[in-house]
Amino acid sequence: MLIRKPVVAGRFYPEEKKELLKELKSSFDSVSSEFNKYIFKDDKIFGGISPHAGYVFSGSAAASLYACIDKELLKDPVFIILGPDHTGLSRPLAVSDADYWETPLGKAKVSSYLKDKVKDIDHFELDEESHKHEHSIEVQIPFIQYIMDDREFEILPVGVSIHEKESLKNAAKSLKRLFDTVTERDVIFIISSDFSHYVSKEKARTLDMPAIDNIKEMESDRLFDYVYKNNISICGISPILLFSYAFSDKVKGKLLKYTDSSAASPMDKVVAYASIIYLQRG
Repeated sequence: MLIRKPVVAGRFYPEEKKELLKELKSSFDSVSSEFNKYIFKDDKIFGGISPHAGYVFSGSAAASLYACIDKELLKDPVFIILGPDHTGLSRPLAVSDADYWETPLGKAKVSSYLKDKVKDIDHFELDEESHKHEHSIEVQIPFIQYIMDDREFEILPVGVSIHEKESLKNAAKSLKRLFDTVTERDVIFIISSDFSHYVSKEKARTLDMPAIDNIKEMESDRLFDYVYKNNISICGISPILLFSYAFSDKVKGKLLKYTDSSAASPMDKVVAYASIIYLQRG
């Protein structure tokens, strides 16, 4: 049995279970007046974008998304988590070959069914080395464990390191093909991304909002061109675009919360965070 141990516990989030639960509760409490599982009860939630910074900075933004997911409405769910590569080690579409991902809250089971399916789909590779030191997927899992509580679920961690437009379009076909293999259970996509890095609060908003508008409308080509033309430091732009190219005709996005690191501690240069929910088109 291969267990992927946490690598950023104690840095991005507490390494002790009790303290982690306290931190998560605080994040959810901070948004409880705005976001809950009843807001989108008449919509089909397809997934969303969640930040991956330290919880003290981005926990409220992440909780804004996860609070909207009702575990009682999910049938045998699998969370496909798409994360960017900060380490330079990732394969283009690197699927974790671990059996479980461990956090202080316990072990999250990796879908053996989907791991088997990706072997026959172009672009995907089973590669645990890509995930060895990467934090962007790991920090999402405690939020999933928290909202699912006593309900069973599985995950599929996928590292995304594709940066050319045509390559993203081709890989998106593979992601769509993988999704189509799942017929008897619910799939929730979690895309891990922060937004503008190390600019002023005002500049971050100016740069990010046009990108967010394109994300919401699933305008994939416009999003690609805008981000790369203006050199915007959205670290998860590759998984965002991969998802957008794959499901542009199926979902629409809605911005839930936009904030930045200065909300936790005053600073001149900030990192911005957005939570965006994807709803199935009617």
